[in-house]
Amino acid sequence: MDCCHDLVEMTFIEATYISHTMNATLGQRTRQAVVQSAQEAGRAQKALLNPPKGYYSGDRFAQLYHRAHILCPLSEFGECLIFPDRPLTCRLFDLPGQVRHDVIKGLELKLAKTSRELFFAFTSEFPREFPLRFSLWEVVSGKFVQIFFHHLINYH
Repeated sequence: MDCCHDLVEMTFIEATYISHTMNATLGQRTRQAVVQSAQEAGRAQKALLNPPKGYYSGDRFAQLYHRAHILCPLSEFGECLIFPDRPLTCRLFDLPGQVRHDVIKGLELKLAKTSRELFFAFTSEFPREFPLRFSLWEVVSGKFVQIFFHHLINYH
């Protein structure tokens, strides 16, 4: 699928949900393979961000990422391993460009609010800066947990 080469980023609540889904539905060997693929995707994404390639952000970086043809770590033989529970961006892939963008922006406001509430549940404080955002490779590899805890340490 063409969407399996798009840059996917998500809020804290969605990252937590995707991580839970992976742990609940994928077997140990499959999870290990997916984590390895995620680490490879992370290295490829970081290589795109290196200064020799130039500075890209937002839509420009998403286009560069897509052209680099980095495969989603959750894709196996062209199928999503967590299709019924796939990320929001993936679910909305088939919508026309501007409609998709508008729907994602509207839903992300609600997801950011829920993410703030989850942060509160963990810390008994609302975050001063939010939303935390994670790329799919960070979520699949488990790195998002490390990022979250680093955020907590720096938060206090």
